Order: sequence, then C-alpha cells, then structure tokens
Amino acid sequence: MGLGGSTADSSCYLWGEKCLFVGCPPEAEAHSHYVLEVCLPLDGWIDAWTGDGLEVRRAAGVVLASHAFHQVRFDTRRVALVFVGPLTDWGGRLQRFLGPRNVRELPRTLARRTIPGFLGLLPGRRELGVAERACVALLSGIGGSAPPPAPDPRVLQAMSLVYRSLDEEVPVRRFAREVGLHERRFGSLFRHHVGMAFRQYRRWIRLRAGLAYAFAGESLTTAAHEAGFADSAHFSRTCRRTFGLPPSAIPTVGAFTEDPASRLEILYPVEPE
Repeated sequence: MGLGGSTADSSCYLWGEKCLFVGCPPEAEAHSHYVLEVCLPLDGWIDAWTGDGLEVRRAAGVVLASHAFHQVRFDTRRVALVFVGPLTDWGGRLQRFLGPRNVRELPRTLARRTIPGFLGLLPGRRELGVAERACVALLSGIGGSAPPPAPDPRVLQAMSLVYRSLDEEVPVRRFAREVGLHERRFGSLFRHHVGMAFRQYRRWIRLRAGLAYAFAGESLTTAAHEAGFADSAHFSRTCRRTFGLPPSAIPTVGAFTEDPASRLEILYPVEPE
C-alpha cells in the first residue's frame, strides 16, 4: 500500500532538513512537529490555530513555530508547504520572523508575489533548482539575514549518528559515549540545542526517512522497515501524532526528488577519530 490522497498532481522536494510539498492540501488533525512550517495557499486562504490560543483567519499564508501544537484549515485547491529544520539557515530566519509567537501571518504582498514560483512546479515537476528558487524567493522576504547560532558540535555529531543507525536500536548511552559525554549531560545538551529529547529526535528522523521511502514508491511496510520502525502500524501512529494524519491519508506525490548532496549525514558529518 502506498500513499493515499485524491491526486498525483503534486511534488515533494527534500534537502536534508528542508522540504517542500506542492499540491493538494491535506486535511490533518491538530498536531505538532520538530520543523518550522510555512503554509502558502496558491489560490485561496488559510486559517490557523495554535495550542496557546493564537489564531489567524483568512490569511494569505502563515508561519508556524517548531514544536507548536497547531491545526490549519485550507480554503484552496493547491498549497505550498515548506518545512524547515530549526538549526538550518532558513530555520533561523523563520524563528526571527516569529519572535515569541507560535504562529504569524505572512505579509500578503510577499505571499502574492511568490505564488507564481510555486505554481510553476505543478503538475509534478522534478527540478530541484526551480523548487529551491521558489523557496528562497519566499524566505528571503522573511526575517533577518544573520545565520542562526551554531549548535554544539557534539549535538551535530549525534544527529548524524542517528541518521546512520536508523534500523538499529542503539541505546542512548552509546550515542552519549560516542560524543564523549555522560548520558545525563548528553540528554540535557541535546534538548537545549534541539528543543526535544534525543529519543524524540530519533523518532522524528525515522519518520522523515520512512516518508521519503514511501514518496519514492515503496510500500508502507517496506518504508517502515527501512526506517527502523517495528511495523507499518508503528510508522502510521508516529506519522499521525506528528502530522495529524497517517501516511495512507497523505495526498499522493506524483514526483518526489531528494538531493543526495544534502542528506543529513553530510549536513552533520561525524568527526574522524
């Protein structure tokens, strides 16, 4: 069984901790996830609510914070969803735009100006360069230009080790030992820089990998196994908690492209011993 949804006229592009989906908007329950998110309706509006009571209605686009419990409702047939890791350059820009808020409306002039770039990716085009230029045009109008502060290199090393051991049940203490820290100190340092517990981050990376396998055409059973989940049911439960819907309900992706030069083990290289 592959991904579900009503149309294959959609595209998904993955660059490490940056992802763009363009196509039919999913109908998701309230959820939260590690990445920041930009929601840009391509021919309509969006409403958004967050767990702390913030609300945006009939917006031309919204930015949602990392770990923000939220729900959105689209009044549009097509949407561009940009997912960005908090530790990336794009993530730093979005966090500066949000400030202390969990949701903020995009300026209407910026949203309207950048919509044509995303419409050019429909239906199902595979050009990574075109997709990245569309994202840059949107994100360059948001926030400041200063890069985000660099995390502790031991945290980046641990992030890379997670990606390299997806299908292994490696205990946390071994990751701590690999980066030269006691387990408690490692857990505290990781949470400080990443905003979530190490076990939660490992589950997030497994979900990211599982969805990439599924978007590339693998069955949910195969995707779950390759990403290190116990079975497809575990994979589906994790996806539902994280994105508000199971993988089988995600709109079908007609074109999936991953940049092999920006895989996480390359972004966060392990220092040689």
